[in-house]
Amino acid sequence: GTNCEYDSQRAFEQAGAVVESVVVRNHSARDIEESVQAIAAAIQRDVPIHEYAPLKIKMAITGNGKASKEQVAGMLQRMLTLNPDEMPKFMDATDALAAAYCHFLQLGQPTTEGKNYRGWKDFVAKNQSRVKKN
Repeated sequence: GTNCEYDSQRAFEQAGAVVESVVVRNHSARDIEESVQAIAAAIQRDVPIHEYAPLKIKMAITGNGKASKEQVAGMLQRMLTLNPDEMPKFMDATDALAAAYCHFLQLGQPTTEGKNYRGWKDFVAKNQSRVKKN
């Protein structure tokens, strides 16, 4: 027979990780810690990271950078032709789907505002102003 196994780890490593920029004043310590852990895991595995601001994600999905989470969810449902019971139950999951779909849309454009990092050295090289020097 044919081998139709899907190697999710390989696909993840090739596609990269998509993250929403974290605005400290708008998130709890737990949210920030979870974001840092996800980014650290991707960097440790040399997985490219694609970062998008919430405004950019909302703009890509709804055309309105100030759209509500409910508006983003409704537009995703229409764009992806999902039934209401197929939509994520929690807004965090909807936010993740929106970030992933935003990245998908950006792939078709030669220039994006998303930032890609291939490891700590690459991150430091591209973010000199964010690096604290002793």
